[in-house]
Amino acid sequence: MTPTSNFSQLRAACVQAAADLYGSTSQEVNSVKQAFNAVGVY
Repeated sequence: MTPTSNFSQLRAACVQAAADLYGSTSQEVNSVKQAFNAVGVY
């Protein structure tokens, strides 16, 4: 993340962090994706 990062880049960073911590197929990753989907960040 940088000062010029946008919301889509934030989503990608959060998904990657969850995947790093819990595995790419974890419920945590799915929850992060669903949260961003709910507010229209793709």
